[in-house]
Amino acid sequence: MAAMKIVPDVYGVGVQDPDLKLFDVIMELDHGTSYNAYLVRGSDHIALIDTVKEEFAQEYADNLAEIVELQEIDYLVVQHAEPDHAGSIRMLLDKVPGLTIVTNYAAYTFLKAIVNREFKVKFVAHDGELDLGGKRLRFIGAPLLHWPETFYSYLVEDEILFSSDTFGSHFSDDRWFNDLIDRDFLPDFKDYYDMILGHFKKYIWSALKRIKALELKMICPAHGPILRENLEYYIDLYHDWTIKPKTDEKPLVVIAYTSAYGYTEKIMAAVKAELEAGGQFKMEVFELTQTPLTKVKEAIHNCSGLLIGSPTINKDAVKPVWDLLGSLSPVDTNGIVASAFGSFGWSGEAVPNIILRMRMLRMRVMPGFRIQFNPSAEQIEEAGQFAREFMQAVLQPEEKLEKVLIYQREINPLNPYSFEAENYKRKYENEDIIVYWNPDQCTHDTNCFVSLSSVFAPEKTPWVNVNGADVATIMKTIDACPSGALKYDLKTVAASAEKIEKGPGWVGYYDKK
Repeated sequence: MAAMKIVPDVYGVGVQDPDLKLFDVIMELDHGTSYNAYLVRGSDHIALIDTVKEEFAQEYADNLAEIVELQEIDYLVVQHAEPDHAGSIRMLLDKVPGLTIVTNYAAYTFLKAIVNREFKVKFVAHDGELDLGGKRLRFIGAPLLHWPETFYSYLVEDEILFSSDTFGSHFSDDRWFNDLIDRDFLPDFKDYYDMILGHFKKYIWSALKRIKALELKMICPAHGPILRENLEYYIDLYHDWTIKPKTDEKPLVVIAYTSAYGYTEKIMAAVKAELEAGGQFKMEVFELTQTPLTKVKEAIHNCSGLLIGSPTINKDAVKPVWDLLGSLSPVDTNGIVASAFGSFGWSGEAVPNIILRMRMLRMRVMPGFRIQFNPSAEQIEEAGQFAREFMQAVLQPEEKLEKVLIYQREINPLNPYSFEAENYKRKYENEDIIVYWNPDQCTHDTNCFVSLSSVFAPEKTPWVNVNGADVATIMKTIDACPSGALKYDLKTVAASAEKIEKGPGWVGYYDKK
């Protein structure tokens, strides 16, 4: 596919992949995809925006060569470091040794591990600009759309938004522009939203506010048709898909279960009756062999508490339960209060195995409840007590629950379980607390800014605002950092932290072990 002019001095240099049937292992495609990349020529500098998948690197280079001598290129703006957009960077660095990559620090750390070589870098943050001479690229933070490093680029003079994966679709068509395409790509546009971006609705909502403040003539996404007509229509679709429907004021508790001989169902009935008697919750109950998985998942995505019931068969939970648990993503289930219950015969692994998966899904876990075979009247009473404790855990999440992200800290590949001051060179402090950060250790897990965005905002400079929350809240958030890249120390015995035990985020925590 040849390069194409979008407006004067702005070109599309991406490639089409019409035969792709499976994207990122998880998405089946009907119409292939495209890897969109762009070139902006100013009077002083030339900038590229994103590259293409590695197997199309030569076609990408040929497209560039139709417009410029490659040595004339000054900058490569990397809005998103996923390999389908960053896959041709090694080729560019070989052909343009003086190339400067323009990106943020999170993307920089990812790119180092992708290209495995040194390169020149210029760091940018939200609201920063790159002046190309007569054309200015303004950068707009878009974290978690759909990776933590993602940002947009807005070409001020031409009112074009380069939107990375936002407003994208897996839809290949050589005509490129939505007004020239006579096939209906709306189903692909919606599938892309649901599968790629819909997990991050909170962040879509924030991005839409920023987008609506812009004067826009065109949206150039990283996949699929370029939008140059009916922009408001596509923006409004995102608005409608993202806005949460009005819900019952009571928190929702979901019970999803199945039962082999009716014993697990008896436990479910006792738990359900106790929760309903409390009157604190809206309840939805699903028998997993009788309910479409999509209906159960939709309820879970809107719930505050989740209980899963399974018998133990052949030393494990049963397949309908694993089908549900395997279809859930931590980005959707993070923070849900959860536990499991069930009956067993000669072993009993179902409940602890479910609990382990709940930890993987970043749920707030309460110990489960299990009995052998048919529950007695006394055990039914115990199931009621389990339900009352779960009720308390949902209403007061600091009670009865495991510490946050214990499992994630245990498996993180970079957590050294120690504090060496020379490795923590970034420091942010006020009169009460010092926050340390080791960027080389950071895996950009997102927990810090998802949990406490008033303090941790990676799109800003500096990205840590120690005055954004009370000391105790900052301590709890850093204690949960899976990589240990964030640490803290107290300068005074801050009133808000007096009764808070120092956790694994404290600089002296592992010294006292």
